[in-house]
This record gives sequence, C-alpha cells and structure tokens, in this order.
Amino acid sequence: MKLSDKIKRLLIGDLPVPSTILTARSAKKEDLLYELHGKKSFRELLIEVNGSDVVIPEPDRIYRDDNQIEFQAEWHKDVETDKLIKSRQMMWTYYPTGEVDEIFIVDFDGKEEQIMAKTIKHYLNGKNPTVLEEK
Repeated sequence: MKLSDKIKRLLIGDLPVPSTILTARSAKKEDLLYELHGKKSFRELLIEVNGSDVVIPEPDRIYRDDNQIEFQAEWHKDVETDKLIKSRQMMWTYYPTGEVDEIFIVDFDGKEEQIMAKTIKHYLNGKNPTVLEEK
C-alpha cells in the first residue's frame, strides 16, 4: 500500500490509529497549540518564532547615480499588532571625492514625533568621526 493511500485511509478512519492521532484529529487548533507549546500566549509564540518582540523589515533606500546611498528609512513594528514602535531616517552627504562627509540620523517614536537627531561628521584627514547630538 502506498503512503498516500495509508494517509487517506487514516483520515477517513479506515485504519487503526494511535490514540494521539485520534486526539489530534478531534482537537481544536488552540488545544493542539497548547499541547505543543504549553501555556504560552499568542504573543509569546510570535516572539518565540520571530526571536524578538520587534519586527524590522528591510529598510527602504535611495541611491545616487554613482550607487552611493543617499537616504534610508527603517520601521520597527510590534510583532503581534504590527503597530509602529519607532522609525529612523538617515541621510548621507559626500565629499566631491566620494567619501562620506556627514550622516544625519533622526529617530521618531511610534507617534512619528522626533525623539533624537544627530549628525556624524567624517573627515578627509583621517581624524575620527565626530557625533553631534541635536536632541
């Protein structure tokens, strides 16, 4: 008997079935999840699968004609509700030689109100970049 035939016969109840499968057949999805994962809430299961309570999708980017990044926007969303937790926008400027001049970073809270802004100034002479906090 082929495996697919055995599965069909199990599903229609034509073959003897172990009690665990009988239980699973008649159980609700919620009951099966409880058996598999214990007393975890839906949120806890999402966090377990995602590895965090925040989802950070791939950022949107805009590039210049010379393929240097010019702008990037990121969104951090709640794993369960998909509500915005915070966002970040970053803008790059460059020296005529192509090296990074400044990176301007602005963070927003979930209500899209600015919570932080800073500029990272780079130098051509090898000096370490300087961070200028604005808020």
